[in-house]
Order: sequence, then structure tokens, then C-alpha cells
Amino acid sequence: MSLVTLAELNDLLAAHAFTRRLGAEVVSVGDGACTLAVPHHPEHLRPGGIVSGPIYMHAADVAFWLAVKTRLGLDDPSVTSSLNTAFLGTARRASAAPPRCCASAGGSSTGWRSAPPARGCSPTTP
Repeated sequence: MSLVTLAELNDLLAAHAFTRRLGAEVVSVGDGACTLAVPHHPEHLRPGGIVSGPIYMHAADVAFWLAVKTRLGLDDPSVTSSLNTAFLGTARRASAAPPRCCASAGGSSTGWRSAPPARGCSPTTP
């Protein structure tokens, strides 16, 4: 059972400049899990309409941060100490619906993935 609500996590996003700039919205939460929707903004795109990798890194970092808060509460001071990623392909704006970034945090392992809206997205633990 999550210690925080979807509304509380969205309020937390709105309260900080570094998360407001991303424009993400928490669309689901669970025990150790969080899914964000990231809106399309022209400033997120590289030439050719490719979504910039740092946008996905930012979304992943925020999703992890919020997933931890579902287990440890809003006052938990945890921060990212290491974040590695592998880009398996380019992402382009293919639809009006925002892409999703999902994260799960549990024990000593965490996992995340992003997916186009048509395929959906659910947190996974490696």
C-alpha cells in the first residue's frame, strides 16, 4: 500500500522548479511504483523531432524519487546517487498523448522503462 496519494505527489511536483520545468504529471502510484506522463514540448526535441535523451533521464529520476516516496513517505530525504541508462532507439512525437515513464523501487534494485502511449507502461523490477 502506498504511503502517499497521486494528488500529494502531483502537489510535490508543482512545488519545485526542477520538476515544474519538465511538466510531468503523476498518472498512477502503487507501493514502490510511480508512472509519469510527460507532455510534448518543442523545447524537448532535438533536430528531426527526436525527443532529447536528457528529458527521459529527468523523467526517470523524478519517477524513481516519487516511487521511493510511496514506500518511505513525503518527508523522506532520499536522492539519486547514481543513474545509468541505455537508449535502445529514438523517440519521436508519434501521437497527441504524452509518453509515459514508469519506475519501481524495491529493496536494493530499481527499474524503469518508458513506452509510447499506445503500448502503455507499467513499472518493472529487473
